[in-house]
Amino acid sequence: MRFSLGGLVALAIIAGTLLVAGPGGHGFAAGGERLPGTVLVLREGPGEAGTYIPPQPPPSAPGVAPQAAGATVVVNYTGFTPEAQAAFQYAVDIWKARLTSPVTIVVDATWEPLTTGTLGSAKAASLRRNFTNAPRTNTWYPIALANKFAGTDIDDTESDIEASFNSTKSNWYFGTDGNTPVGTHDLVTVVLHELGHGLGFSDSMVMIGTIGRWQNGNVTTTPVAPKVYDLLLYNGSGQQLVTSFGTGTTALGSQLTSDNLFLDGPKIRAANGGAPAKVYAPTYFEEGSSIGHLDETAFPAGDPNSLMTPMLDRAEAIHDPGAIAMAALEETGWSVPEPPPTPHPVYANRGLAPLAAKDTSGGPAPATPTIPGAPTATATKTATKTPTPPSTLPPGGAVTLQHVAWWTNSLGSIYVHGEAVNGLGHPISFVKVTASYWNAANQLLGTEYGYAGLTTIPGGADSVFTILKTNPWAGIHHVTVGVTSYTDPASASYPPVTGLVANVTNQYTDSIGWLHLVGTVTNTSGNTYKWVQPYAGFYNSAGDVVRAFFDYTDPTTLAPGQSGTFDISVSASGTGIVSYRIWVDGDWP
Repeated sequence: MRFSLGGLVALAIIAGTLLVAGPGGHGFAAGGERLPGTVLVLREGPGEAGTYIPPQPPPSAPGVAPQAAGATVVVNYTGFTPEAQAAFQYAVDIWKARLTSPVTIVVDATWEPLTTGTLGSAKAASLRRNFTNAPRTNTWYPIALANKFAGTDIDDTESDIEASFNSTKSNWYFGTDGNTPVGTHDLVTVVLHELGHGLGFSDSMVMIGTIGRWQNGNVTTTPVAPKVYDLLLYNGSGQQLVTSFGTGTTALGSQLTSDNLFLDGPKIRAANGGAPAKVYAPTYFEEGSSIGHLDETAFPAGDPNSLMTPMLDRAEAIHDPGAIAMAALEETGWSVPEPPPTPHPVYANRGLAPLAAKDTSGGPAPATPTIPGAPTATATKTATKTPTPPSTLPPGGAVTLQHVAWWTNSLGSIYVHGEAVNGLGHPISFVKVTASYWNAANQLLGTEYGYAGLTTIPGGADSVFTILKTNPWAGIHHVTVGVTSYTDPASASYPPVTGLVANVTNQYTDSIGWLHLVGTVTNTSGNTYKWVQPYAGFYNSAGDVVRAFFDYTDPTTLAPGQSGTFDISVSASGTGIVSYRIWVDGDWP
């Protein structure tokens, strides 16, 4: 990392006790192997947007504490005017509160002429693989992320991000208030965008004629391997590009120009309403734009996730990375700082009679806690597909909710977790849970919904659920939750899954306070299941669900007798987590 002298400014369920162990990682040479980074650009859009997406949460939001910086970022400025540098630093301050790293991130920023129509460009200064503590073998990581995993600066001769901004433009807006005048481009937005590429929102796909390649087209460094971002790329049929289409093939080239590619992963789906996020993959390959951006049509000006699209209109300000971009970076290995959650009153699912207050701000879990008794239950999965039209829940309902808690993360998003219990004697599918958000005067501010983590819940069984509300309303005081619909009888397309057995082989809290459950799922049935998905609920000593998340197994499809690995991680600081349960599900072929 280089500092300049002048510029420093189955269904199976398991329950377990959480133990503390050191984080794992592969033991490679400190710096690993090196490749140059991938340059991506942001181009001028054709229109006048007149839109502004503020940082989330805004510093003045009621009840929101100021965000503490999660990373240290130092910029080496070359050629910047004071007003351009001030706008740049404002964008840096937004990013450094979104990510954590024990190693300082160094940016080389240059104010210089670029080609007409180009606002900015950036790349990771280098890509690294097989470095100390690399999570995956033979996978390329941007140098800033590699440093984060290694816990040290693995190369102090270079910076981490190299970014350039077009000095020949006369219509820059240098303000930080988002009030971008007509006819001007917002520099804060461009800087946020380019830093996102340098941090890892960037692919390694290239086209040579009709042939598609990864590893930036490099064929001399062997084995030829994908970048960690490339592992998130799937087509509309659910095929992962790097495992379904070989590098150096026209088949891959056809996919890269199909206008039918998506970023996919559990965190991405959670940020995008349960669906993968479309990437920019036009029918002609656009160097510097294709694949390494979200789709412009799917996320137009004014959309909260529009920062990482390939074009920026005039009078368009986006001062937040967006939930999808943050989720993609988390999928690659970045961690988001989470302050200890603020305890909130949680209200019963009918009327306004409060449940006992759910305090999720307790101290750290003891080293060897006792697991509260966990009843045997069944598990299925999150509804990642469009459900069949559900029936309306009958009065009084046969599905009840329990162990509900809610919390607010550092971005201001609100999570509601709990268990949905199927009190019927037969399976039901697509259980929909709705949260209503109220102010202190019991005035309804709005609603949000989610589905039970299990697509089909057998009779007498339960399922964890999560409801995520991004960009919530100001002044939320309490939440009511209720089951609003389900499919009864269960959809014939999704019978209960049987024979998927989960086994946790390692539990540890990493250096930034994230709790990991690492293990395997074995298919003991005679059926082949695809998209096998273990889903974990984490409980405090009162038995409340204070965190819940899932992962897909690797591989995602399990034939009879086959096993796949998983690593479920959640921010655990201040939650008082003492136990967990795991449900496992998969799609029928």
